[in-house]
Amino acid sequence: MKTKEISSILSSKDWKFRQIGDTENPLGDFEDWEKCDLPFQWQINGNFRYYTGKGLYAKTFSLKKNNKVRYQLWIRGIFYYYHIYLNSKPIEHSEGYFSTHLVDVTKDLVDGENDIRIVVSCPPETSKKNKKLITGVFSHWDCLDSTLNPAGIWGDVELRAVPLPITIEDFKIFLSDLKEKNIHISVKVMNLGARQDVDFALKLIPHNFKGTNLEFTFTGRLSRGMNEIEKDILAKKIKLWWPYELGIPLLYDVFLSIKAKDGTSVQTSLKTGFRTVKVKNYVFYINGHRIFIRGSNIPPIEPFLSEVTYKKVKEILILARDAHMNMLRVHAHVDSPILYELADEMGILLWQDFPLQWLYDRSVLPRAKKQVIDMITLLFAHPSVVTWSMHNEPIYVIDTKTEDTFFNKIRLLFSSFIWSWNRDVMDKKLASIAEKADNTRFINPSSGTFDLFRKGTDGHLYFGWYPVFGKLGKLDMFMRIFPANIRFVTEFGAQSFPNYETSKKYLPDDSFEIDWQFVETHYLAQRDLLNRWVNINECEVLKDMIERTQSYQAELNRYYVDRLRAHKYRPCGGFLNFMLFDSHFAISWSVIDNELIPKSSYFALKNALNPVYAFTLVNPLKRYSRNFELFIYTVNDSSNAYPRVGIEVKVEDEKKRIVMKDVLYTALEPDSPVKCIGRYSLKFRQSGIHTISLRLKYANEVLDNCYTVKIR
Repeated sequence: MKTKEISSILSSKDWKFRQIGDTENPLGDFEDWEKCDLPFQWQINGNFRYYTGKGLYAKTFSLKKNNKVRYQLWIRGIFYYYHIYLNSKPIEHSEGYFSTHLVDVTKDLVDGENDIRIVVSCPPETSKKNKKLITGVFSHWDCLDSTLNPAGIWGDVELRAVPLPITIEDFKIFLSDLKEKNIHISVKVMNLGARQDVDFALKLIPHNFKGTNLEFTFTGRLSRGMNEIEKDILAKKIKLWWPYELGIPLLYDVFLSIKAKDGTSVQTSLKTGFRTVKVKNYVFYINGHRIFIRGSNIPPIEPFLSEVTYKKVKEILILARDAHMNMLRVHAHVDSPILYELADEMGILLWQDFPLQWLYDRSVLPRAKKQVIDMITLLFAHPSVVTWSMHNEPIYVIDTKTEDTFFNKIRLLFSSFIWSWNRDVMDKKLASIAEKADNTRFINPSSGTFDLFRKGTDGHLYFGWYPVFGKLGKLDMFMRIFPANIRFVTEFGAQSFPNYETSKKYLPDDSFEIDWQFVETHYLAQRDLLNRWVNINECEVLKDMIERTQSYQAELNRYYVDRLRAHKYRPCGGFLNFMLFDSHFAISWSVIDNELIPKSSYFALKNALNPVYAFTLVNPLKRYSRNFELFIYTVNDSSNAYPRVGIEVKVEDEKKRIVMKDVLYTALEPDSPVKCIGRYSLKFRQSGIHTISLRLKYANEVLDNCYTVKIR
């Protein structure tokens, strides 16, 4: 049997690039070319650092044309619009930075020398309230330098020789029935020949574990043109993929071949894992097992996706896993394929956002409908991806760099609670399309929709940071009055400076020498809010600003985590703080800086996310009376049972004198709800700052948690 392979012809080496004006003919003869290899996003090159116009890519290549194949131009990874010319003929123009584009160019190629030219543009969004590019955070975000423009080719451009007459255009496989171990396959097959009967062969080979190969065969009939074939297969011996916290993320290499009557065959392959996802009121179940979500948001791995490396992604995911995070939210963008491959292998769940961020022009809807399908098709095989979320904060957002006027506040409230076309029309239509395209994952229509006058979604809470929310302590009242808004919280946090080793490369030690206009524009600091909460204007040196902001960030993050864990499954199904790391040097909400050095707030968050946890609920900013009620809580998010857990409780005054000391014991069942295991009525003799220390001991592990309370 002869297998017909798809071969690539067009090399990524030895391309040419130049700027091109709107009135210039892209087919003209030019002398001022820059040599480049693909991928190439031009702002990476210092000569084009601030260029935001159009770019022209060109290459000549030789081809000995074969009449027994058809030729496809295969493109994935162009920011954002592009026009393709082949041998001086316009053959394709489209958009979509992550979409896979296939163009049949069989009739446009010649035997011998061929010339391909691609005009690329990613224009800056002139109106941030009516955006037209589906680029998410890459075009509009307060966590990326707005002077960075991702324009260019960041992925692959290939010319492929595709065998005739049968080609596999799309292939999906997933676990459709957990109990019966049924797998379902969906195949799109193009047949340019006559109607014929063919043999399908499916092979599943363990990728990262020792196991049995699984093989299945069946027959089918292909009509001329596009054929869509669905098949359920019983696979009793199949091994499941698990998130690392529940088991082992087992993966298979999957091969599907189609054998024609003449003995030839075509084949496609992918790597995947088999699992089921169910979500009930924002509580996640993987393979039928409930899991409490603890994690963070992630920005683009790099501002320019062409720069993403395996090493950096692996380091980020290890830091996330070491901090006991079981889910990451890919915040309003689609990232490099490396992220999804490594998340699969490491068993880290991904909440995947569609790249819509804040408000868009109504003309974007038809293109958004197409690109939602593109995203699902692109990432469908990745078991780590468990959620499709259509739009981040589809409301009028007050820019922190503009005046916070009364009119702007009214627009914010109106779009949040009454009407937003983006949320109430576009996002619902996109969610409906996603549900029809993929019933194996949770579909979230929009992110950050409050449950007040309408049914809400996941919550974004910024008590203790944005003034519209108020002080940190108001979170407790909000949770009591509006509990539905903590079912699943995907944003909370505060800004902090990066570590000193990193900051000193960009900032002077003397705080009075800081160019704040530059820092706010390029490093994203929200200076007024940093002053509001930690008064950085008092700081004379850089180290003091770093310590103050990281300490406040650590306290704020733990404040949220403690309260959300206290409401585990009642009603909170989990939370994702904002955010894990920075794509470039920034004063931001990250707990890891752009050089992947953890801040002190990272270690505080790591402690608070430990699957087995002991805590209390106090407000470090509040002044309490001398009659003080202290409650001690424990919770177990792991799948292990702990029959004897000990918690040492100690309360000390400012002079380290012991006010109270006790030891508590309890048993924790797997995935237990929160337990209140201790209650103390304390009477403090004097005012001042008192310290509450909790030492948790379980299974040879020790976890310390320390709180301060101000007694008036």
